[in-house]
Amino acid sequence: SGENEHITVTLEKKLPRVLYNESQIQQVFYNVLQNAIKHNDKENVEIAIDYEVNKFRHKFFIKDNGSGIAEKYHTKIFELFQKLENRVEDEAIGIGLALVKKIIERNEGKIYVESTEGNGATFVFTIPKKN
Repeated sequence: SGENEHITVTLEKKLPRVLYNESQIQQVFYNVLQNAIKHNDKENVEIAIDYEVNKFRHKFFIKDNGSGIAEKYHTKIFELFQKLENRVEDEAIGIGLALVKKIIERNEGKIYVESTEGNGATFVFTIPKKN
């Protein structure tokens, strides 16, 4: 939406090289970032990308300063064409996140959101580490 004047994306750490289908991982980041920007009600949109790894998996965090997502929607937002509200400009929310979930789960990963209303949201996704 046109109201977002300033968008800052911060990388908390250098992201790793991951053995993964490049266009798929790009889709994941693109859709989660798009979603964070599109549904942000702040004049200054701030998004931070963080990362951690253990023996078994890579874990990414995409945190935004938007209005947050009520707990009852935490799983619903990943369902195809699920609309939180019936406003026309929100019609794309379901497609992007449903696609992301499909990509991640097809690759034995997980995706979920941590958020409380009013406090922004953090999308967390994991992908298995291929040794």
